[in-house]
Amino acid sequence: MNQTISRRGFLKGMAAGALSAAALGSLSSVAAFAEGTGIFKEGSYTSVQATPYGKIEVKCTFSSTALTDVGYDVLSTSKSDYFTPLAETIKSYCAKIVEAGTTDGVDAISGASFCSRAINDGVKACMMQALGLKPETGIRVLNPQETGFDTFDSDLASVFSPLQLGPMTIRNRTAKAAGTGTWYNAEGDVCPINEEVYGRMAAGEVGLIVLPGYDMLPGFGPDDGEVDLDAAAEAMKPLTEIVHNNGAKIGYQMCFAGQAPTVEPEVINETPVEELQAFIEHVGTAAAAAKAAGFDSIEIKGASADGLNGFLSRRINAREDEYGPQSIENRSR
Repeated sequence: MNQTISRRGFLKGMAAGALSAAALGSLSSVAAFAEGTGIFKEGSYTSVQATPYGKIEVKCTFSSTALTDVGYDVLSTSKSDYFTPLAETIKSYCAKIVEAGTTDGVDAISGASFCSRAINDGVKACMMQALGLKPETGIRVLNPQETGFDTFDSDLASVFSPLQLGPMTIRNRTAKAAGTGTWYNAEGDVCPINEEVYGRMAAGEVGLIVLPGYDMLPGFGPDDGEVDLDAAAEAMKPLTEIVHNNGAKIGYQMCFAGQAPTVEPEVINETPVEELQAFIEHVGTAAAAAKAAGFDSIEIKGASADGLNGFLSRRINAREDEYGPQSIENRSR
């Protein structure tokens, strides 16, 4: 199905996506998306941030298209606090953030990591406000710690609490990642031994189990071509059922151009558009087969030097068509 989307709408979505990614600890560069788009609500915003030694109120001012000023006021301090003695250095640090339009890529203050973190978190919180995002849709601490860096007495309640991902409710925030090999029995059959391995993981209360798609699931990969998907789905049902019976969710990983640790630039640049479009269709077909087999989710792999990353990279992607490096839309298509 072909869809069109305006550049402005696309950039707003990308900025919001970047803020959602911040739940994992990193705010992607919204400044790159904001230029000329008017995605910010003009005005000044504040956020109170604490270190083990002091507390500050960060104040950020935004035009409709950019971060224009960053400053702070010291609310409380102690003899070990660096906000007052390093005031000029921190002022320069704030100016660099304004120049960059984001905290990303701006070197932290040497010897004052707590101060840098407080400024960073304050700017990110203000940016969320300027983008009109509510706190619960932006940065979250998945495993909140005590404010002191040298003590730990958390009960990890967040880690072992349920997590809602779209329509899927995971019983806790633990996952078995797809980056593991596959086991075979003496007859070379991939299913029975994996039913035991992953069934035991589920019984041990892992929340989500993600399988390495190509080894584990012949026929489910979008590069696999013409296969009997009904037969493949039927073969996988015992595995998904044992995982579900033990209370876990199960998914598998898709990637472009197989499992090679490095996808050669030629694959990115010379694959015909027709093959890319067929691949997109195969993703949907494989996803439908996975659903029929009882899988709860699919992970689109874009790690290390995989094909997806190759398209996103201007260094690698030299295409001159709609999948080329000319814009964020093309590289993301």
